[in-house]
Amino acid sequence: MNGAANKMQVHIATVKRKVVATQNNTQTLQSRALSLEGTQADLNLKTADIESHVETTQ
Repeated sequence: MNGAANKMQVHIATVKRKVVATQNNTQTLQSRALSLEGTQADLNLKTADIESHVETTQ
């Protein structure tokens, strides 16, 4: 393999690693977004519960 071909193979391997890292980061961010959506839904329910208690005590 000549120098140019070797350099190209190294570049391809680097790009492949970056693609895998980006895919992993995307999956992590999607998971965190889902978790935050669940937390938000839970907080919304708790807020509604607190508001209903406040309304009944006024």
